[in-house]
Amino acid sequence: MSSSKHEKDKPKGYGFTLVIALIVALVYFISGGEVDLSHLFYEYRTTGGYVQTIYEDAPYASAFGEDALVVQFLKVGKADSILITLGEESLLLDAGEKDTSDYVSEYIRSQGIDRLDAVIATHPHSDHIGAMADVIDEFRPEICYISPKEHNTSVYERLLDSLEENDVGTIIPKLYKDYSFGEAEITFIAPMEEYDEMNDMSLVFVLKYDGKRLLFMGDAETPSEGDMLRSGYELSCDLIKIGHHGSKTSSGEKFIKAVDADFAVITCEDIKEVPADTKNKLSETEIFDTSKGEIIAVIQNGSLKVFSD
Repeated sequence: MSSSKHEKDKPKGYGFTLVIALIVALVYFISGGEVDLSHLFYEYRTTGGYVQTIYEDAPYASAFGEDALVVQFLKVGKADSILITLGEESLLLDAGEKDTSDYVSEYIRSQGIDRLDAVIATHPHSDHIGAMADVIDEFRPEICYISPKEHNTSVYERLLDSLEENDVGTIIPKLYKDYSFGEAEITFIAPMEEYDEMNDMSLVFVLKYDGKRLLFMGDAETPSEGDMLRSGYELSCDLIKIGHHGSKTSSGEKFIKAVDADFAVITCEDIKEVPADTKNKLSETEIFDTSKGEIIAVIQNGSLKVFSD
């Protein structure tokens, strides 16, 4: 894969922004991840009136170095949108609701990206693919990994139309096959069968890089988790994106113990809405959530660091 970046027509203030980015990256690693980034954010209001924050002088992902894998969990309410970059490679995992389309696109652009290499649509619910058609129209990815589950909604139909109009290759991934993302590997491990519940048809995958493993659950619930446990696949990971926004229908105790992650990220509107039972199961895991801002995870030199604004 290859992605096109702003090279000839860099945005105004690019040089200053890159300097700031390099300083932030240096301070971040020297401080062991303890750095306040709140001054880099400003309020942004979408056309739908949804208040967000985006980077004002955003540290470009490349500022961490070409060998850094950077995962940015966007603040899109009780929905999912996650930008993953590694050197020149870029991937968007889900795109949130339609009313956050402007924010998601602006965030991607703020990272110096004008074309994505790939997108992943974990399943057809609107809180995951609502803005995906707009993202595809603007950033023209080469590939879309898509759930085998279809849906008869206008949002889903619009996604299919956008994929066709932009000549995007679609892949229903094979389980346990390694798909390359730069020097990293993506291994899809679910869904393992046809489930009645749409959430359980979520694409679940492990992202492996530099000795670290990140697990992305989509909205998978306990039936899918149970099948993953019984599969015998090694589930232990360093970070887990919790399934279904921390809902009580996901994150079974046996599954969480098998994953045994150091970090967990919950995508939610308000952390207070996440059931206490879910938080209790994660008592030995450091929890981050997107209710107040973006969460950033960085893998570099065999180390994983996670921080928020």
